[in-house]
Amino acid sequence: MKKDKSDLMRIGQLASLTGLSTSKIRFYEDTGLLIPAKRTAAGYRLYNQAALLVLDLIQRGQQAGFGLKDMKALLPDEQGKWQKASLIAALESKIQDIDAMQTTLTANRQRLESALNHIVNQPDNTDCTDNARTVVEQSLK
Repeated sequence: MKKDKSDLMRIGQLASLTGLSTSKIRFYEDTGLLIPAKRTAAGYRLYNQAALLVLDLIQRGQQAGFGLKDMKALLPDEQGKWQKASLIAALESKIQDIDAMQTTLTANRQRLESALNHIVNQPDNTDCTDNARTVVEQSLK
């Protein structure tokens, strides 16, 4: 089935639809995240509708904590085939990373709250050095 030219858009149109700058789109193309665009005889880049999906996935992946190298492995290959097993493994791994970060952040918050409560509840005439020493000792417990 032959693609209709109306299905194709220039980089400016793609930028407008995605909210990305044209330089960011070119960067994604240069790094292999976005399948290279077709070019007109005048050298203008042309993108199909699938580029909208790919750019949205890149943005969402980055918001979820995936790096660009990770994203390259997760996006469909040049034939448009998804690597389901790799995608599932990467998503499960990212969820484990987030769980570990949440555990660490919760522990850090508890230590900070403990230090804050100790400082707030100290009498005003407490020596700062003694107070700091006590806060440090309590945070090591």
